[in-house]
Amino acid sequence: MLGELLAGLLAHHGAHPRWSAAADGGAPASLLANYLGHPDGKVFVAEQQDRLVGLICVAVARRPAFFAESLRGHVEHLYVAPEARRGGFGRALVEEAFGWLRLAGAVRVELEVARDNPEGQAFWAAIGFTQVALVLERQL
Repeated sequence: MLGELLAGLLAHHGAHPRWSAAADGGAPASLLANYLGHPDGKVFVAEQQDRLVGLICVAVARRPAFFAESLRGHVEHLYVAPEARRGGFGRALVEEAFGWLRLAGAVRVELEVARDNPEGQAFWAAIGFTQVALVLERQL
């Protein structure tokens, strides 16, 4: 079930306060509702033996036409169940999602990976992503 994958995603990021779910509930159902039916977004899933084992949520980000690059892709979430990792599901999800982003007119894709997620950093580096910016934040 897709809800189980989203729950796994939220649990995976739960240790990081920036990405953890709000305590008032509603996740993962509200997270799922944000992506299904999104006019500029798409959810892809991976299946193994009639069981969902992975998902990727991507969106097309739009800028005003006066920018040289008015469309870009953005990976919102990628999650593969622990028992299915290293089975090619993550890479297959990325390729499927990137094909959709290309058809939508995006020529570049960006994403965020937590500094304390070396597994995620290694995955994205292995498929050609490089660091181009440093995101700084501060609590108000």
